[in-house]
Amino acid sequence: MVTSENDNRSESERKKIFYWGPYGENIGTVQGMINSVLAVSENGVHEAALISCCGEWHEFDQELQEGGCEIYDLGLARFWPARLPKNGKFYRLFMFFVLLFSPLALAKLIDRQKPDYIITCLLAIPVLLARFFARHQPQTVAIIWGLPSFMMRNGDKKSSLWRRAESWLRYRLWQALYSRIEYIAAVSDSTRERIIETFGYSDKKVIRLCAPVATKAILAKAQIECRHRWLSGKTLPVVTGLGRLCRQKGFDVLIRAFAKVLEKRQARLLVLGEGELREPLQALIYELGITDNVELAGFYPNPFSFLKASDVFVLSSRWEDPCHAIIEAGYIGVPIVTTDCPSGPGEFIGFGEGGRLCSVDDVDAMAEAIVAALAEPAAEKIAYCKDKCEKLYTPQAHYLKLIDVLGLKS
Repeated sequence: MVTSENDNRSESERKKIFYWGPYGENIGTVQGMINSVLAVSENGVHEAALISCCGEWHEFDQELQEGGCEIYDLGLARFWPARLPKNGKFYRLFMFFVLLFSPLALAKLIDRQKPDYIITCLLAIPVLLARFFARHQPQTVAIIWGLPSFMMRNGDKKSSLWRRAESWLRYRLWQALYSRIEYIAAVSDSTRERIIETFGYSDKKVIRLCAPVATKAILAKAQIECRHRWLSGKTLPVVTGLGRLCRQKGFDVLIRAFAKVLEKRQARLLVLGEGELREPLQALIYELGITDNVELAGFYPNPFSFLKASDVFVLSSRWEDPCHAIIEAGYIGVPIVTTDCPSGPGEFIGFGEGGRLCSVDDVDAMAEAIVAALAEPAAEKIAYCKDKCEKLYTPQAHYLKLIDVLGLKS
């Protein structure tokens, strides 16, 4: 009889936790979402599943199935087939399509599967609309992976009428709909505080939930030998930047700062990534006459071997929250130089305890920080970031925090 009661109690404590996050571009948030849902699934206490809008998550079928995660497909691929692009100039159109067509399909799925919780990682509004139509009412957690652009005072803001109208609409939707969410999870304290300040939400409603970026897979990939000519058989120290070649990442500042570094010492700079600013950045390298020491290396599926072999990692961004690359570099054990941009990189390195800080767009300060990091890697700064990653940024730490906030058995 006791065994039966324990079994019933255990079954009642087992919750269905579904994840929602349609995406058009394979950005860092996508891997963060996968790490989060697998952390829940692999723990084995609760049932984890992922909702696919147009079949986009099926490219991760093997990884998700091996982790015991179900995928529920809304079947909207018949309206937006896989062969149609979802990224680039089509991204906003795809997001509008999802916003328009997914709420009713989501409501039907919610009533059929009856999840206890839905965790939204991208485009939360369809879930909130679906709850309006559904009979079953799951609690919702909205993870905010980056400070919403309409809340930014800094960064690359456009002043077009369309941009202002879009920001106004998004602000009003937040006011009307996000107040209905049980929890909003920010990945940095600064974003959490900004949301509370802007909308007046309670401290209990807006939580900090660090991104589950520091994984064993990263460490394993970092041990693979990097065969780039500057890193295998290294003759000069190598500085590495990582990210999309776009204005946000500030690689123009990094390149100009590195030209000043070369005035003081010899080194090399590798920038990993692709993007719309490749040609202007390459032209800048030619203009500064540093082609022998700077390379736009392109996209690599395993950037972690580059980071492991590098002497310094530089985050030159104009805004982040807090940026997966800086967490990965910290976990691997690379000395860090970062801009103190909104929102989170400075917070991650303890505003100097775990790396060197410089102001946004400050070429001279960045050059000085790079020179200092190359001269003295500072083992205590490296240890600070590794320890912080272990405590806050592993999938297990993420899972335990999430379960604690929801008041569930872990």
